[in-house]
Formats: sequence, C-alpha cells, structure tokens
Amino acid sequence: MKIYRCSVRSTLTYACETWALTKRQEKRLLVCDRQFIRKILGVRWFRRMTNVELHKIAAIEPLQCYIRRMRLRWTGHVYRLEEKAPARAILNYKPKDVRPIGHPTNRFQDTLKLDCTRGGILIQDIVSTAADRNEWRKFVRAATGDG
Repeated sequence: MKIYRCSVRSTLTYACETWALTKRQEKRLLVCDRQFIRKILGVRWFRRMTNVELHKIAAIEPLQCYIRRMRLRWTGHVYRLEEKAPARAILNYKPKDVRPIGHPTNRFQDTLKLDCTRGGILIQDIVSTAADRNEWRKFVRAATGDG
C-alpha cells in the first residue's frame, strides 16, 4: 500500500487543494480510487466487500476525506498570508460578471463553504480561525472526521 500512497494517490489527487468538484466528478474519482485499491489488494468482484471494509483493510482514509483535508490545509496556509499576497487575492476574488442562467457552476468558495459547514465553523470566521494554527488544525480534524 506504500506504493499506492506514493504513486497512485499522489498522482490521482495532484493539486486537489484547488479543486471544486461536482458530485459526478467526485463519484468518478472515488470509483477510480476504489478500483485501484481492489486491484492492488486482489479483491475480485465476486467477493462482496463494502467500501468501508475495503478502506479498513487497506488502512487508507477515503478519498473524499483526503481531498477535503488537503483543501482545508491549503486554505489555512493561504489565509495566513498577507492581505496583498496574490494567492489570497485570488482566493477572495469575486467576479463582476453575472453567473449564467441555469444550474450555477461549482466554485471554490462554494466548496469551501460546504467544508466549513461540515466542520462546524462559519465562513465569516475562517480568517480568524486560520490565523491560529492550532485552532485551524482542530477544525481540519473535525471537518474531515479525524478528530
């Protein structure tokens, strides 16, 4: 499983800190991830095994938890930067254009809001929480289920 963590998962989730996934994209990633794990462990289709059991045997956290943890860790780093830093300016960017008609596209801010809600923090309190590293670590653990 070391090879899986070092090669497969790191390649599969390259730059996942900045992703704003749709449900369809997330599902495809999860399916791909589980197929890799099943192949490496030699679990065939006729052996009925739930995803929870699979992750427990492999001793690997589910991919969606990993992506959420990486996204929140990166967000904490960016919010600790100076106000004028380019990365922070991009994170707080609000486009002036009107969003298209129909179902709006998923933005990073929308994804971040969902992650914060899951961790029990308001999106408005993100800057003050991220300023304290220990408090931010506690929040990331709570939001990803590691706490």
